[in-house]
Amino acid sequence: SSFRRWRRPRVSLCEAAAVAMSGSVSRSHGHHGRGLATLLATCAALSLIPASRMLASFVAAPSVSRLPTRLDARTLRRAADDQAAAEEGDSTPAIQPIMGPLFQELNITNRTMPKGLMGAIVGVFNSNQKAVDVVMHDVNSKHLIVYTMCLLPDVFFPVAQALPRQRDRRLRVRVMQGLIPEVDEEAEVFRVSKMTNVTKLGRAIQYHLVDPRGGNLARSVKLVFQGKQTATAAILAIESATKFSGRELVFTARFSKEEGGTGSDGGSEPQVSIVATVTAM
Repeated sequence: SSFRRWRRPRVSLCEAAAVAMSGSVSRSHGHHGRGLATLLATCAALSLIPASRMLASFVAAPSVSRLPTRLDARTLRRAADDQAAAEEGDSTPAIQPIMGPLFQELNITNRTMPKGLMGAIVGVFNSNQKAVDVVMHDVNSKHLIVYTMCLLPDVFFPVAQALPRQRDRRLRVRVMQGLIPEVDEEAEVFRVSKMTNVTKLGRAIQYHLVDPRGGNLARSVKLVFQGKQTATAAILAIESATKFSGRELVFTARFSKEEGGTGSDGGSEPQVSIVATVTAM
């Protein structure tokens, strides 16, 4: 007893249509009956057709665009004119986006020295760069930017600006050249000590530059200090004042000699202090 494998009969589209028409004619009993019979017969005929043949027939069917051909010709002509103008150099070159920082960045670590940082900034300025960003990677080296500002040559007219912190939460200071801020002749002087509260000093700078309503008061204040710890407090206070006042604050720093020190022989000798002038632009 041998069994033959049953296969679904292959039916062409024409044969399926003929079966559907014959079923509809044989079962036509009025308008509503004819429509229902036609629908049932068509579904039965389509079920006999393999899905692969139906898919191939749909894929092979050509697609016709409904857009007029004049638009395509006009677009091609315009593209050809733009290409010809680009080759002749008449078109404006496209602006290339900047992938990274706007200015060159210099990273400060625990091995950075003020003279070495000063030389790096001078090298950037000599390469026709207007500004450079200094990033503090070491939390104990914030004072270096203040000492470096004191060493920069006056020929560059250097000024610095504390920038808002980014996602890395590191202190960033932008050092610029060729900017002379307008300062007050008799600016208020704040002396910074090791016990100075950074937040309170920032508020004090804010109240001297901006009134409670946001109006302008004084243009500049001066911070006088000595040592690394007070220099760190000064730069953090300038950053806080920038945030509190809502103003663009820049500062310059220079060494200054002051009387009042006591020498080894009991006499007075000058002390070297740092004077940072903070100005609202």
